Amino acid sequence: MASETLSASGRSSDKLNLPALQSKMKMDPEGYETELGVLYIQFNSALELFQQQAALNFTSIFSSGVCADPIIAKDLGDRAMFLAHVTPFYPKQLAKFPSQLAEFLKTSARSLPSGLRCHVTQALILLINRKQEDEARAKRSLITLCEFHRRKVWFDDRTANAICMACFHSSSRIMIAALSFLLNYEKIEDDDSDDSDASSSEDDSNPQMSQVVLSKEAIYKAHHKGTVSSKKKKKAKLQRAMRSMKRQQRLSAENSGSSYYSPLNHLKDAQGFAERLFSRLQTCNERFEVKMMMLKLIARTVGLHRLMLLNFYPFLQKYVQPHQRDITNLLAAAVQACHDMVPPDAVEPLFKQIVNQFVHDRSRPEAIAVGLNVIREICLRMPLLMTEDLLQDLVLYKKSHEKAVSVAARSLMILFREVCPSLLVKKDRGRPSDPKAKPKAYGEVDVAKKETKIALARQGFKVPSTDQLSVKRLDPAKLEAHVRKKLTKEERLALVRAGREATGKYQARTAVKQKKL
Repeated sequence: MASETLSASGRSSDKLNLPALQSKMKMDPEGYETELGVLYIQFNSALELFQQQAALNFTSIFSSGVCADPIIAKDLGDRAMFLAHVTPFYPKQLAKFPSQLAEFLKTSARSLPSGLRCHVTQALILLINRKQEDEARAKRSLITLCEFHRRKVWFDDRTANAICMACFHSSSRIMIAALSFLLNYEKIEDDDSDDSDASSSEDDSNPQMSQVVLSKEAIYKAHHKGTVSSKKKKKAKLQRAMRSMKRQQRLSAENSGSSYYSPLNHLKDAQGFAERLFSRLQTCNERFEVKMMMLKLIARTVGLHRLMLLNFYPFLQKYVQPHQRDITNLLAAAVQACHDMVPPDAVEPLFKQIVNQFVHDRSRPEAIAVGLNVIREICLRMPLLMTEDLLQDLVLYKKSHEKAVSVAARSLMILFREVCPSLLVKKDRGRPSDPKAKPKAYGEVDVAKKETKIALARQGFKVPSTDQLSVKRLDPAKLEAHVRKKLTKEERLALVRAGREATGKYQARTAVKQKKL
């Protein structure tokens, strides 16, 4: 019946070839609507026949009737799979087809032969897994998720992961919307809290209100005691201490991530997310702005979760040129992707590329300043990349007549005064807080700071008890120094006078001068 009906249109041979007809329908859906109607009518008639016999006694179905013929059952299964494949090309004609398959399996699944039941189930699974995505609905869903997450109504891990997974959507508009939300999340938060940020910025602008822990005595001496030259030295020493403490606070905040929040913090598989997004970046044909957004998001994910994505740094190296479009954002992404868990050998080619392309005599002053600042930020995260000869050459730019270049070179010199003073020339070392300071080797961990008390107890370390502390010797000089720090100025002067009177050696300065004369 099938071959005779289809041969009337002149488009099939004596034997019906469903795969060939399927490929032709996909290439020209409108030209094969007649053949589709014929096959759909044949499928409906066979389906009704199976449903009628399924309503009879269960034993009589297999002994006689349609189900006893395996050819008819196979023909029905092949037509079901064929219609499932061409359903996206004929949404109006085959609108009721998925519900027919579901109802057929629901009512007659137990009475069908195993081969037919398997074919019909595979056709239904194919229709379900086709994932015909509606771009408008997906966009509305993403907007709803982002808005409720911004307002902290849906502030759970599931919502954050759903927003992050939108970066892999097939639609470019939805992907760009997800990328822009993740990259500009901090700006959105800042806009929502302008009043609180205004008060905090006023506090940060005042040096006395900054979050730097220093003794009041050192600050008082730097401003009110001594001569002009001694005050200048004390102020310089105070500024060095403040810079070092601010740098430590900045590094600790970056490592802990406590001062930064983004939906990226809740990624269940951050490594897989970064690798998948990077592979899409390498193969996508989007415009340059979209590629830059993807690159920045990858770098932010790598820096936030301290991931290992070694192929990312050679990819960045190709674009490190002074004339490259949007080079500052590219360099910022390169800096953000560097952390102490990355092997220095993986970042060294990128580091040398920045030095060679930006910091040389024929480069413009703006490019040199940018290059020095980027080198400083990378060395702040990975100081092992710097060598002694390179650092001494870069520090020579502090004598440049361009203010931006000289300031950038001096900032690099100040950094290595605290990180590794031995790399600097002796006259450039100044007075570092720790002259023997050296950066940690790759993979080195400070056991005393990183491990918890439980881990130390497993290794044989025990916290001393109260009895052990009472027996332990105590240096009286240290205790006295500690007590004097807590005393006021008048109390300390009283102690000094009492000590001098007790020894009997207290004399005024005029009396000592008269004896010398």
